[in-house]
Amino acid sequence: MQVVFEKKNKIAIVIYENKHKFFYLYEETSNPRYLIFNLNDYCYFYYDKQDNEIFGTYYQIFKDDGLFAKKSNFFIGFQKNMYDGEMFANIFSKDNKVLFNADFNFIYPEGFVNHKTNIVLATQKVDKNYTKYLFINVNTQKSLELKQNYMPNFVEEVRKIMATKISWIKFVKTYPEFFLNIKKEISWQSEKKC
Repeated sequence: MQVVFEKKNKIAIVIYENKHKFFYLYEETSNPRYLIFNLNDYCYFYYDKQDNEIFGTYYQIFKDDGLFAKKSNFFIGFQKNMYDGEMFANIFSKDNKVLFNADFNFIYPEGFVNHKTNIVLATQKVDKNYTKYLFINVNTQKSLELKQNYMPNFVEEVRKIMATKISWIKFVKTYPEFFLNIKKEISWQSEKKC
């Protein structure tokens, strides 16, 4: 694969086997190793200049956080479910591996993605009338659900807290009244210490 850049109009020409040409608009990121390739605002790929590899297909990429901002080796990407066409978010590693098995509607970049904590804040749509706000411990994949009556103000407050280096245990113990399944989590943490 060969990639030729037309810098004036920010066009990347990707040539496969010296005969197939694909044209993308490209955007630079804060991480000089990576570029975002845009295919007619329909889908996005990321290009690793050092390894000369293209990864994707994403319908949206957070290019100002995580891997592309040199804050961690992870980034948030949105893809489409091929069965129902629904968009979902997940966290991907720099080699395009998926972090979670679940599909989320949205993942906030504060916390794990920006290399601050091992906590991820995500939303998961249960049905058209109910969306869960989940705080997930990346190390254990355990989650706590925020009680509905504390949204959205608490979410904004927690996003600020997650931008600091707070631990999962401190986070859980600081806000026990905000979560539905907190007793289970606290008992699990106690067992772990024994």
